[in-house]
Amino acid sequence: MKNTVSLRKLAAWFPAAGLMALIFYFSAMPGEQSGALSSPWAARIVRAVVDVLAGVSGQDALRDLASDSQVLQAAEVVIRKSAHMAEYALLGAALCFGFWINGYRKTVCHAFHLPAQFAAFLYAATDELHQLYVPGRTGKWSDVLVDSAGACIGICIFLCLYHRKVFRTDPENLEKI
Repeated sequence: MKNTVSLRKLAAWFPAAGLMALIFYFSAMPGEQSGALSSPWAARIVRAVVDVLAGVSGQDALRDLASDSQVLQAAEVVIRKSAHMAEYALLGAALCFGFWINGYRKTVCHAFHLPAQFAAFLYAATDELHQLYVPGRTGKWSDVLVDSAGACIGICIFLCLYHRKVFRTDPENLEKI
């Protein structure tokens, strides 16, 4: 009888742990430092989008939008929320992988993998709580919802890819899941 955890089962949690550490690192940045990291990206993306739109429409007047502060602020919010969703999508997929390898395949509702969703939601909530204590940062429930939605997307992508691979190789695996 084995009482030890297999190395494979333990290693399945490394991607999720690494992503959690990365999220914690970014959340620990003071507000000014975090803004300085994302603002230049927002400006580049807005300039690129405006250049493409101006080129397609033939209206050079659109290029003035790239320097409009309200447009840049709105773009920065969208880019930051998209980045949150993307990092939590990766976390959701990594958590799903960890639970999946460790035998949590037959949950109450395994089509949506509730253990991974709950773990991602809990981490998002504690991350926002952590940000309350970082200078220049705020913790918001709306961010928890954005992060949780990202995790849900990542979990769904993971499960779709997993099922596609399993069913493509052997349709009788449907009975095993």
